[in-house]
Amino acid sequence: MNSIKNYVKNNSKTLFRYKNVITNAEFDNRGFFFTDAAELEYNLIKDLPHLYVAWTDCENGYLYVGISNQLGGRWKRQHAYHLGTFAHHLLGTLNSYDQNHQEWINNWMDINTINLGDNLHHIQLFQEVKICFIPFKLYSDINHLSLDKTQIKKINEKTEKKLIESYLLDGLKLLNKKHNGKAKNAKIKKPINSSNKMITSLKLPDYKNCVEFKVTRNQNIATVANGVPNLPVGRCTIELFYNNRADVRFYINGSIRNIRTVNRTVGQYFSAPDTNNRNISKWQIVQNEMNNPNNIIEEITIRVCSPKNITDDKNNVSRIRPSKTNHIDTELVNLELSKNFKVVMVCAGAKHNSYFKAYPNKKFVNKPELSNEHHPDNKMNDKKTSWRDYLIKNQSDINLKKAFELYNPTKTKYPNVYLDLFNKYKTNFYILSAGWGLVNSEYRLPNYDITFSKGKKVPLNTIRNKNITVAPIYHDFNQFIDESKNLLINPEEDILFIGGKDYLKLFYALTQDLPNRKIIYYKGLFPTCLPLNSRNIIFRKYYHSNPKTNTNWHYELANKISIGIIP
Repeated sequence: MNSIKNYVKNNSKTLFRYKNVITNAEFDNRGFFFTDAAELEYNLIKDLPHLYVAWTDCENGYLYVGISNQLGGRWKRQHAYHLGTFAHHLLGTLNSYDQNHQEWINNWMDINTINLGDNLHHIQLFQEVKICFIPFKLYSDINHLSLDKTQIKKINEKTEKKLIESYLLDGLKLLNKKHNGKAKNAKIKKPINSSNKMITSLKLPDYKNCVEFKVTRNQNIATVANGVPNLPVGRCTIELFYNNRADVRFYINGSIRNIRTVNRTVGQYFSAPDTNNRNISKWQIVQNEMNNPNNIIEEITIRVCSPKNITDDKNNVSRIRPSKTNHIDTELVNLELSKNFKVVMVCAGAKHNSYFKAYPNKKFVNKPELSNEHHPDNKMNDKKTSWRDYLIKNQSDINLKKAFELYNPTKTKYPNVYLDLFNKYKTNFYILSAGWGLVNSEYRLPNYDITFSKGKKVPLNTIRNKNITVAPIYHDFNQFIDESKNLLINPEEDILFIGGKDYLKLFYALTQDLPNRKIIYYKGLFPTCLPLNSRNIIFRKYYHSNPKTNTNWHYELANKISIGIIP
């Protein structure tokens, strides 16, 4: 499901045609209109089986997941289809067979702002609404042309159900209903008679463990929140009220806000840039709203609640299967990295000569076949210790190169990238080695030929299995923790990973018990090989300058990070 959700985030278009601003949706008596970009995407897929996800931003998570098994799709400007039904629902011209879009309208559109014209009408949206059409081939290995209608429908319905469950486990709010009633029974909430355009009437979700505090119009919410004891951290909801009135909410049209990032505090949330306006922080937007010359608000109440755990609900346990990836948090806003974050770069195949002074001819591989080759954890020929233990005791051997000096990626565009990263980050720079594990960039290593990567020219005795528990077993270094499992780094420091998916399982294994936030860049499909107990992971898709290149893409990323650019 992660690959589908990742596709949605990276391939969505603005749904409704608008006038002047994205949130001013345009429609007529027949229905709403697609934007040009959405219509182009729709025309390519409308006659093919597909899924679609219509959604507002991830912090509020109002999504609708649907399927189409018919020619022309579900987004036509006709009565029974979405674009048409929205308009007829608002204009009171519904037919009895039209789908019920009450929840969609209540959560996407401010019905107090309907503006009826002679030919065209407008309505304000609470937020930009996006749409993504998901091709059948993305979630099925079977060509739809080889299937009959019943088989296609079964695959679509099964995938739709799994996608809905996955979004629910992410804590998002869905507009899907198990039994969507007929439109003749639908009731739109009546507009509230008030000059305050921010008033809306949203149904409060079921939350527990709530903490409330007050903020005046001249106070920074982030600063106040940092001083409030017992505030939930990580996944929670935030609501802003005026005089404790649940029908009056602030921060851009009164949406219920969600923190989805593990370990993020309320103070950090309000200090971060706003999703739609990156030039201003969230607390500043709230303060500006309170200091509106036309409607000054002296004090508001902030309610922060931890969500009800889905496994606590016996009715949900039986129908929603726990997901292996429910700990993943992908941020769409700019990352706020810790002040002294760590950078972890994977090793390279080409290396400079580096050896033990007493054993100049020794080289290390995954499966030794020649007499002068060894495995890092094998016993030495003339001693009772292993080569790894010998390395620990001989770190003063100047014939061994430091890790940042060892690698020699001359066949890439960035042959000096390891040196550049070291010069920028010094002791905050680490190497993830397929042969030795996770080491600081100043740790000395001998030459080795061990890799997770497979290729036609890669010797078989050098390839280490990606499933790191497969023999021969490695006692990988992990220089983020000591032998007693004590942290050697500040738990508040972020860890930034640069490398291909072949090295992910080793990175997970060595960092999964750390409380630190891990930022993982990837190219192509979303990485899915996650252990159950890995946590605090944020995935970031990297867009390479050459989209067709999947080999060594991480060197370009490393070069950017070496000069302080965090994509």
